[in-house]
Amino acid sequence: MEIIVLGNRGPYPKHDAPCSGYLIKGQEGWIVLDLGSGSLMNLQKVIKIEDVKAVILSHLHSDHISDVLPLRYAVDVKMMKGDMGTVPVYLPEEPEKEFELLPFKNVLELIPVDVEKTYGICGLTVEFKPMVHPYRSYAVKVREGRKTFVYSGDTAVNDGLAEFAKNADLFLCESALLEKEKKDGAMHMTPKEAAAVAKKAQVKKLLLTHFSPDNSPDCYLDEAKDVFEDVECAEMLKQYII
Repeated sequence: MEIIVLGNRGPYPKHDAPCSGYLIKGQEGWIVLDLGSGSLMNLQKVIKIEDVKAVILSHLHSDHISDVLPLRYAVDVKMMKGDMGTVPVYLPEEPEKEFELLPFKNVLELIPVDVEKTYGICGLTVEFKPMVHPYRSYAVKVREGRKTFVYSGDTAVNDGLAEFAKNADLFLCESALLEKEKKDGAMHMTPKEAAAVAKKAQVKKLLLTHFSPDNSPDCYLDEAKDVFEDVECAEMLKQYII
């Protein structure tokens, strides 16, 4: 399984770094995992738009889905040329007002996630687990054979995340807030919290993401290393093989 980082910032892009967006290569093609502001540009540095076989959206906040809107136009143009077909999109159906922004002609097949189901997408096995966030948000688990990749999506710390990420080969976890920025009731994690989840889940490698445009990723890495040794910051356009 191959993971490529398209964007690692939030809640808005930096001048040289888009918001959350990732690619997953399955046996039957490429899956887009979130597509925040600017990430569609980076996607086209790696693959063609017609190579996109499916999209997974962890939740419907704009910094995770905004580039789906121009993606619809690209798919529409390429469908008219006969270069690609309708793209399935797996996503929460709430909040309704955000969900209703996404339909456009017949270019996207919107598939509301059922957490009781296991999905086969591009030759990979995909599961979802509800997280703790102002919008309905899902962690995503992707398996290929004995290899497992888990993405936290956006969430506050919760017991279910460590259980869901248990023994993952690669754990991509949001760490939006440095310790000094954390306030009571915050719906995001710190690097230390992400590292503690990784340690509890006994994952093989932790990859931090969702950095503030105002902070250097090194700040996040420094906090996490105190708790979990095998940790990196998600690097733009870097390929991770698991």
